[in-house]
Amino acid sequence: MPPLRAWTSRAVARLLVVLLALLMTQSGTGYEARAAPRRESSGTPDRPRQHVALRGNADSSRRPGRQRVSFRNASTGPLREVYVRLWGNGVDKCGPSTGAPPTVQVSTVRGGTAGRPIVNCTALRIALPKPLAHGERASVSSDVSITVPERDDRFGPEGALRSPGNALTVLAVHDADEWHLDP
Repeated sequence: MPPLRAWTSRAVARLLVVLLALLMTQSGTGYEARAAPRRESSGTPDRPRQHVALRGNADSSRRPGRQRVSFRNASTGPLREVYVRLWGNGVDKCGPSTGAPPTVQVSTVRGGTAGRPIVNCTALRIALPKPLAHGERASVSSDVSITVPERDDRFGPEGALRSPGNALTVLAVHDADEWHLDP
């Protein structure tokens, strides 16, 4: 009887391999095809490349300069706009209580049309000149002016050092649900 068991085990193993191969052939990509339909989970824009050049005044409390960011549309639909986050404005919102302008200002936008800052001046919508198709790249550039506020914070002075901390602009992300513009 042992030879029959060995034959049976080999036959069952071969049968399993054949069934698995048939399943993979019929479903195209095997087990992946059986997974639940995937929602668009990767955020867009993606693959950003950012270049920032800032100058500083004598005490580095003011840093004017230029910035440029290029990005790719990772979504399946056209990308008509991007949002630049101005996190440095988060504490003072649209300007310190003294009535001074926001600590991070963006001007002379190229590669799109800028709207007014929203979400307490922490987000700037830039409408692209034409819809960006899936996989295409675009770039947006602008002048930027950062004024380091006088407060003990990651974005403020530390003795003689003026730390711009989170004052550099970054792109907001749009996932399958929405733009993430949380304050």
